[in-house]
Amino acid sequence: MTEHTFLALTNTDLGLSSPTIQGAIYAPGLVCTHCQYPLSLGMVVNTEAGLELLGQSCAASHQPKPWVQALKNKKYYQSRHEVFQDAKLPVDQRVYFRAAALYRQIHPEELLSRLMLLPFLKDEEITPELRRDISRMVRPIGKLKDLLSRRDQLFRLQLLAELGDQLESQKGKIAGLISVNILRGLTRKQNSMVLSIQHKYGEHLLPFSQKLLAAWPPAYGSITL
Repeated sequence: MTEHTFLALTNTDLGLSSPTIQGAIYAPGLVCTHCQYPLSLGMVVNTEAGLELLGQSCAASHQPKPWVQALKNKKYYQSRHEVFQDAKLPVDQRVYFRAAALYRQIHPEELLSRLMLLPFLKDEEITPELRRDISRMVRPIGKLKDLLSRRDQLFRLQLLAELGDQLESQKGKIAGLISVNILRGLTRKQNSMVLSIQHKYGEHLLPFSQKLLAAWPPAYGSITL
């Protein structure tokens, strides 16, 4: 089984408070525990039934907008340390950190992707040469939004792949889409297909959401399943 690490921030991390919302996660691939619909951003909510992972629609009565806004510029990362490092950077350098972080998640096996990320994590000087090298590394993928989309789809596909034989005829298709997504990204039609498959297997993905809740609160701003 592949490890899946998601950004998970408590109210203390986010500087927010609520009688019901305990924090927020950015976990493309998981599903809402109330409606089992695919989500990317979810709120951890203390309900009468216990902790639930709710999408924005199901969490609407809990006023989730501040949590949604708080994660808007943090969703590129997988830990609290990375989030705090981003906040310390000059605005013109953040895009390079975000790009390097996303690229590393898409290509974790590449040594170069790790080397590009380390200066940001160690408070080292972010030189013009480093920024140029990062731009060259990610240029074939596209803009930051393209990197984010590819990372999110990879997480969704990898979690679906964990279902194995439960996917039945979709098993080979998921494996193929993972390869295509890493190599060149998915088309609009393929992106829609991924969400459709997620929706179809929402009940089978539900245990992953429940496992995340069982691990709450997170350590260091992340939860690994």
